[in-house]
Amino acid sequence: MQFLQRAAAPDHNLRLYCLYLASTGFVLDRAVFLVYMGQHGLNVQQVALCEAIFQLGTVLFEIPTGWVSDRFGRKASMLTGTALLAAYNVGMLLAHGFIGYISMMLLCAFAYTFLSGSDTSLLYELVETGHGSKRYLSYSSKTMAGQQIMMGVSALLGGLLAAHSWTMLYLLMSGVYVVELVMLVAVHEPKVKPDSDCRVPAPALHPDTDTDTVHHTSYNYWRIRSTHWTTYAPIWAFVGFLAASAALDMTAMSYQNSSQIIFATTGISLPAIGLFAALSKLANAAAYLLTSLLTKRFNRTTVLIWLCAAQALSFIMLPIAAAKPTALLAASPLALLFRRCYSSSWKASLRIIWSVPREHEYCPSSL
Repeated sequence: MQFLQRAAAPDHNLRLYCLYLASTGFVLDRAVFLVYMGQHGLNVQQVALCEAIFQLGTVLFEIPTGWVSDRFGRKASMLTGTALLAAYNVGMLLAHGFIGYISMMLLCAFAYTFLSGSDTSLLYELVETGHGSKRYLSYSSKTMAGQQIMMGVSALLGGLLAAHSWTMLYLLMSGVYVVELVMLVAVHEPKVKPDSDCRVPAPALHPDTDTDTVHHTSYNYWRIRSTHWTTYAPIWAFVGFLAASAALDMTAMSYQNSSQIIFATTGISLPAIGLFAALSKLANAAAYLLTSLLTKRFNRTTVLIWLCAAQALSFIMLPIAAAKPTALLAASPLALLFRRCYSSSWKASLRIIWSVPREHEYCPSSL
């Protein structure tokens, strides 16, 4: 009986964390937060600058907050980020003027960088502990699909609620983050061995082998392996490719957020803006499930190439469709669908590829 309880514990912990990740998609102001600032004294240029500051902040804060995650653990980093998001929602009600909203955008960006990377890292560690790393993409795709569905539902509700009361919207979101904090506290973070530990033992030596020679040879082997750039050239080339993809991903996110301003200035109502965002998020949910299906049937590299081409073509079509609002409404979710497919594919690929050397290389400290 105790054995069954121990076996069920990792699965229960993983399910709880997946439920938490899905709940983080419930963000009521995601589709209308720029409209909120526009209705409270900011002009279009100031709102656009606030959006730019937010995107820039997510880049600048990534390194220091990443250190917190590595030093104190993924869970501690995420607890900090969630608490800051609760403070951000209260602050949005108290902020006044351009400087006030700029400060809130920086606070929001700072909070999200505590979550960015830590959420997927903790998911990977939980899946690896209970089922092995090969199941990560399946769990990640389904969890992110649930998150996008929650985003779609909350975007629609947020648009309806914003038309009634902005105060109620932001107070409700603060309460949601408090609930998420409670859920996250209940999640048990697995203990991960430091990078210096060995997962694969070094081969046994023959009794007649000169140990000094072996140690000298091993030292030279690891020194060359750690310094010669050609050893990891394919990985660094792939990282450079992903950096360009991340820049494109941020550009697409800026377009998605800035569409709030475009729709508001053309007279589209808040519920209609929320509906558009909801459809986009549902398309994202379908993208995660589609990506999981494609990577099961085709080579991961092939999937990346075709999704990259489809994403590029869909964004080329957007200026063509801009002349007709109905065509733009149809083309935008399609472009975001391919963007999300591509984004989820390369992020999962990076997570899996980056884990391979730790599983298949010897540890120099053991030689």
